[in-house]
Amino acid sequence: NRTIRTVYSVDFVDEGNSNYRVDFVLQGALYKQVRNMMGTALDVARGGKHIDIASLLQSGQRSGNPSKPAPPNGLTLERVFLNDPYF
Repeated sequence: NRTIRTVYSVDFVDEGNSNYRVDFVLQGALYKQVRNMMGTALDVARGGKHIDIASLLQSGQRSGNPSKPAPPNGLTLERVFLNDPYF
């Protein structure tokens, strides 16, 4: 079971009327990985935390998310790409 995943991009999209969407492009995901990333992003956006994401990722930390996972409601898997040359 491989525990290393690659996140290719994270885009914050303003959909207007104070609505935002976050698009993740990644090769596979671990249990609650997207929820953990969203929880961290929400904490930072609310001004509750300053997190150096690059340092966190480079540290090789494998446990202990600095934020609570985002709740699952509102999170949607929209597309799965199989055999895409991007990956």
